[in-house]
Amino acid sequence: MKRMMLAVIGAIVISAVGMYAQAKPAAPAAEGTKFTGCLMPGSGETFMLMNAQEKGQKDKRTLKVVPASDKVDVAAHVTQEVEIVGTVSGTGSAAVLNATKISRKADYCG
Repeated sequence: MKRMMLAVIGAIVISAVGMYAQAKPAAPAAEGTKFTGCLMPGSGETFMLMNAQEKGQKDKRTLKVVPASDKVDVAAHVTQEVEIVGTVSGTGSAAVLNATKISRKADYCG
């Protein structure tokens, strides 16, 4: 009787652990880092995010902005204060923000 009870409890515990492991799918990959700043035209077909501040950080910098796809209309937001989500490649003055999403925070930089 004791062995039967232990076997049943063991089976329940193993089943519960297996179900819990399958119940939660892995979280989706983050879409990138959020930056706010003033979007200005660069030279040629490039854009610059001036006074770019990463969410949660205090320091500001300038980033070259490149749309990650045709769906990201960076040109429509020139001279606006914007929030851009994307990934940064490079460092210092060569840092490039590959924008996956852009939204207006204010009509003008201030």
